[in-house]
Amino acid sequence: MPDSGPRRGQLRLRRAVLVLSAFVILISLNCRRRDVPDIPAIPSGTPVGFVGGVSIVSTSVGSPDVDTCAVRFDWGDGDTSEWSRWIRLGDTITYGHQWAATGTYQVRAQAMSGTGGVSAWSDGHQVVVHGAKARSYGRGESDDALSAALTADGGVITAGLTYSQSFSSWNVWLVRTNGAGDSLWTRTYGGNADDVGGSVAQTSDGGFVLAGWTEVSQQSSGDLLLMRMDAVGDTLWTRRIGGPRSENGSSIQQTQDGGFIVAGTTRSTSDQKGDLWLVRTDMNGETLWTRTFGTAAGEDGNSVRQTTDGGFVVAGIAWSWDGMKSSALLVRTDADGNELWTRTYGGGYRDGASAVRQTPGGGYVIVGTTEASQLVSADLLLIKTDASGNVEWQKALGRPGWQHGHSIEATSDGGYIVAGYANPFTGSHDGAWLAKVDAAGDITWDAVFGGPGFADGVAAFEAPGGGYLMAGSHYPDTTNVSNVWVIKTDAVGR
Repeated sequence: MPDSGPRRGQLRLRRAVLVLSAFVILISLNCRRRDVPDIPAIPSGTPVGFVGGVSIVSTSVGSPDVDTCAVRFDWGDGDTSEWSRWIRLGDTITYGHQWAATGTYQVRAQAMSGTGGVSAWSDGHQVVVHGAKARSYGRGESDDALSAALTADGGVITAGLTYSQSFSSWNVWLVRTNGAGDSLWTRTYGGNADDVGGSVAQTSDGGFVLAGWTEVSQQSSGDLLLMRMDAVGDTLWTRRIGGPRSENGSSIQQTQDGGFIVAGTTRSTSDQKGDLWLVRTDMNGETLWTRTFGTAAGEDGNSVRQTTDGGFVVAGIAWSWDGMKSSALLVRTDADGNELWTRTYGGGYRDGASAVRQTPGGGYVIVGTTEASQLVSADLLLIKTDASGNVEWQKALGRPGWQHGHSIEATSDGGYIVAGYANPFTGSHDGAWLAKVDAAGDITWDAVFGGPGFADGVAAFEAPGGGYLMAGSHYPDTTNVSNVWVIKTDAVGR
């Protein structure tokens, strides 16, 4: 009988080799499988973009088969991003892209492992890119908007200033647009000294009225400038109103009898620090009365509105004795400008009111700025009061950094639209800030426009037919050349 011992040994050896080979094959197959990451999540981000604007999208990779991976995006316009930095599983990667043409684009994502394995492309995230919805107006020098009003035809009238190289001074500058943002006309007013348009309003006959500041010469103190124009900007009359020192007009409104009410600041009083100043004129700009309100510490008048009972409400700033701190100020008068009550709000480091509007219930809503401590940050200040000026709610709202509210208007849903500026403390310049606020004073959505230069929003309105219009100033680069601009958005600020 043959010896079976060697044969058994050979069989055992063959089995061991086969098992080892199978194990190596399994390891190899497993390594190959672990080398390819899962398909990234479908990108998410802005569904609507604008030509020249930057749209932001994000994705993540949840593959359990690799520890780290890189991601890239296919933008749908023939352009693909570079591979991103290495990210861990579950981390989100965010990229921005600028489209050069209008259209509908599908943004996809792809992942790559550290050993070069590449996933398939994800499904697409749709981005609809529209044409530019911001219009700029300027003369190639420094042109800025300080005020704006919605016109009866759905357009915008802006008032501000433009630099005159001929006289090395500032002149009043008006820009009139239609509802599509097309410039209908521009007008310049002024002489060889400084003239500034601080506030503009459309009159009942379709013309315009402006309040601001004017100098006789570059060595003189300024006076309140009051101007009346027809529907195409031609001057009907001009008035200078003031005392021995400087005065200015920050806000103007046509009154129920066809005259005008102006709020501003006068320094012709004994303390010379400034008092809140009201000026009431007839339809021809002739002064009916003036009133001053304040203390020796100093006050500024920034916004005035006639109330439903024929009186007036004025918002501004009340300064501390040393001029280092301030409070938001609200003054209520009767139809003759006699004080009914005065309220101050704040209590932080610096607070101030830029605009006031009467609410349907007879109370008031105020917008401005609140700063908790010196040079830390500032937030949008929103205050809602009852008819006697008592606070119903008070909010400090904003992003990290500095925020300021210039204007507030009621919207058809019972909330408000606010325009101002925001600086996020990231080394960027200020951006024009548009914020939608609900009836309780909480932000529903907000958006910042501008860059790489400075931008500011001085006024915003609910646009006829839906969406919003915001007017302001824009420095498109780091030079001193600025333009007036108007932005049209949809119902959620896109």
